[in-house]
Amino acid sequence: MKKQALLMAGLMAFGSACMADDSKFVVIDRNVLLQKSEEGEKLSNELKKEFEALNSEYQADQKDLADRLAAIEKQSKVLSKEALAEKKDELEKKKQEYQFKLSNKEETLRRKLQTKQHALFEKFEEIIKDLFEKNNWELLVDKNTPGVICKSDNDKTDMVLKAIDENNKASKAANKTGQTKMTAPKAA
Repeated sequence: MKKQALLMAGLMAFGSACMADDSKFVVIDRNVLLQKSEEGEKLSNELKKEFEALNSEYQADQKDLADRLAAIEKQSKVLSKEALAEKKDELEKKKQEYQFKLSNKEETLRRKLQTKQHALFEKFEEIIKDLFEKNNWELLVDKNTPGVICKSDNDKTDMVLKAIDENNKASKAANKTGQTKMTAPKAA
């Protein structure tokens, strides 16, 4: 109930801001910032390599299981029913072991991705706040928020993306000289 009241209050404020001055209400696409920024692309490439390594490991596990099954099938004519059942149980245990290992590694990679994306967006947040203040915006909303519909005129994603990438370059240069101040340009 409280969440609904807060949502309604937010939507009313949102509507008021829209009616007051369109230029003070802006939207961004957080997903685009994470995917297209230089740092986001770098993160994506790092994690892509890790997922590829995990896929290679999965393929090797599948080959091992197929080889084990083929060996059991070859031996099936000479093994007793008990020995054959034991080999099949061993194969099933190995299959479950591989599935468990894969599941754990996938979950670890998912958590790592979420953690790194969250940290990256926190870094972006400082730049976004700086832009918000410099441009006297009154309301900034992520267009991926459920229920948000906006005009493309008010979408400042490209401007924010440019500021993030410029800041990244400036930060790299500043790290070489020992400075670390983040800044964002004023909107045109």
